[in-house]
Amino acid sequence: MTDKLSLLRGATTITPLTTWTGPSGSAQATIDSLQSRTTTIKDKILSLVCVSRNQVTQKREVSFIPQCVETAIGNLMFHTLIDKYGGICVETKMKALVKSVVADLTPHLARLSVDKIDVVLVNSAAVNAIALPGGKIVICKGIINQMCDFVKGKLSRPGYTAIDAKKEIRAMLALAIGHELAHADIGHGKQAVERTILLQIIIAIIFMISSFLVLTIKSKFTVQIVVNNIYGAQKVLNFFQNSLAGIAMFFYLLAISRTAELEADRICVKRYLFQAGYDYEKAMHLFQMFKQKSGCEHVSSGITKKMLQCLQTHPLPSTRIKLGHTYAQELNSIRLTRLP
Repeated sequence: MTDKLSLLRGATTITPLTTWTGPSGSAQATIDSLQSRTTTIKDKILSLVCVSRNQVTQKREVSFIPQCVETAIGNLMFHTLIDKYGGICVETKMKALVKSVVADLTPHLARLSVDKIDVVLVNSAAVNAIALPGGKIVICKGIINQMCDFVKGKLSRPGYTAIDAKKEIRAMLALAIGHELAHADIGHGKQAVERTILLQIIIAIIFMISSFLVLTIKSKFTVQIVVNNIYGAQKVLNFFQNSLAGIAMFFYLLAISRTAELEADRICVKRYLFQAGYDYEKAMHLFQMFKQKSGCEHVSSGITKKMLQCLQTHPLPSTRIKLGHTYAQELNSIRLTRLP
């Protein structure tokens, strides 16, 4: 039986190279949608009110945190997160594989320069990877171990060889790392901070207006007992305002988080994996691995599954698999050859 060390060593030496045809039709539109656009006069005017075009997604968005501050936030969190996840991993083959995959993907970043990217492998057994603002990324070795276990279970299948397993590990890891690179390149961490600040400002304004209205009503009464009753009503109103605002912010940020995850998947597949020449079908097995471990996926009731999904930060793996295959079909139309 092939051991984990030999699988990792083999996966490190695989180079994902391919050639491409000239894009045409809908495939051309797919590629064009991800290309940087020339700054227009409208873009310059909107930038004066902190509305800019995202260099990765090409969407206009409110943005007021400069990149230097974004990088500083990531740096502050980076070492704390490394310590939290057991320190830097020293396993040579794992580190070599991560470094090799990162080298394949980083040349295709749109916003962050390669020198801003710092991907660190940590000792945690958690099946997790985390992107911090500014390009700092933490990969837990547990996710690589899980990949090895996932493909080793296939080695008993007829026609599935150790070479297939090595290629699959590399493609799955490329999707995992590329997804985190997409978070950093798009600026999802910075966006989360900006949205939280804006929400807090909006909630504060709503509270100020509602309090002003209550005080206005109170000023129209001269009987003290009525005033006291209204004062008590204001306390109740403030309590419900705080509660509803907290609940609304919780679910809003969860929904934004799920949207960001799908956006990172799309950018990873359509930009990084596409341009680096990775096999999408093998890469999507990462989500198959997540699906096996997802308790929500095994719920039979559709309503219950939707309710559980609303409480999660990530979309269902089955949703990500379906969308990933859609992206692959779009892009395969411009591939001259597939990986062997």
